[in-house]
Amino acid sequence: MDHRRHRKLDRILFSEEFPDVHKYLDSTCKTSGKYHRRDFVHSPISAIIYGLLAKDKQIERILSGLFHILADELKLEPLVDLLDSLLLFININNTKTNKVRNKR
Repeated sequence: MDHRRHRKLDRILFSEEFPDVHKYLDSTCKTSGKYHRRDFVHSPISAIIYGLLAKDKQIERILSGLFHILADELKLEPLVDLLDSLLLFININNTKTNKVRNKR
């Protein structure tokens, strides 16, 4: 899954993005290519260690890393896109509803 979708998943789950987590987990992609997911860096233990070493939002970073790995393994691109679209649709409708209520 590309980083854009990983960041979408972050926004869906945490209302915030953690691009540093995704950059770290995929850091061996250039050297290992499509096999980078077999490297230690792209592992749950590595995601936990990276999150624990972070200065802030450690739990969120750990979970972001674990969901990154899970999303890659399960090929969740279509689900992430669908959830993102649904949330956008809900937000647009809520905004319209609030505007109508404010006019009354």
